Amino acid sequence: MASNDLLKTGAAAIALAFMAASASAATVNIATDEGDLHVTQNGFDTNTSVDGDEIDGMTVIATYVGGLTETLTWGTISGLLGGVSGSGLDLTFSTGSYNLVTSMSLASLELNAATGNAVFDILSGINDGTRGDTLGTKIGYGYSTTGGDALEGAIGVTYLDGVIREGLARGTDIFTRMVVDYTGLTGGGLLGTTLFRTDLDNLAVAGDIAPVDTPDMSEVPLPAGMPLLLAGLGVLGFVRRKRA
Repeated sequence: MASNDLLKTGAAAIALAFMAASASAATVNIATDEGDLHVTQNGFDTNTSVDGDEIDGMTVIATYVGGLTETLTWGTISGLLGGVSGSGLDLTFSTGSYNLVTSMSLASLELNAATGNAVFDILSGINDGTRGDTLGTKIGYGYSTTGGDALEGAIGVTYLDGVIREGLARGTDIFTRMVVDYTGLTGGGLLGTTLFRTDLDNLAVAGDIAPVDTPDMSEVPLPAGMPLLLAGLGVLGFVRRKRA
């Protein structure tokens, strides 16, 4: 092939790649909410590359424009491929990107990774435990679109319910839930196909994640002498009222 033909072919490939990247041009706005903190005793699997067959049990909540909501449970389909199928969507994932196809306009999508023995890791870079990372989570990344139909408008993504590794300070990188709001897209929801990616890390031990206990102050016993003191104050107040 002549050099000019090679240049033309290369230019065409670059143009196609640019067009594919531009197909999902909606703005993605990412926020975090510590919410209900969770703790893991044993941390994370040393292989933090999670495939679609390694998050069985993950809860997926789909809310459609109009109000219909359904709760789905992730399962392995074949090989590395896993996913869920609902009234108006199919969501699958093997490696790389999730493939979301909707036949009904989707208002929001929630993934609860903890029920699939995983957490979301949104902080990039190799972890050394000193940059807000949680030790052992390695490379992470937040939600981004990677292909599919042309999207216009904004996608709001919130990561909720932070995770603490037992014995370590809370980092800023790992969460149990991700909620994606598609109502900012043109048309008020997602209808069609989109590809997205978001990083997950498996737990080292299945089921090793639970909400952090917070004491119920209504059940905290009073000091031994407190009831007598309160009774005495009550009598004193009664006497003062009688004298008045």
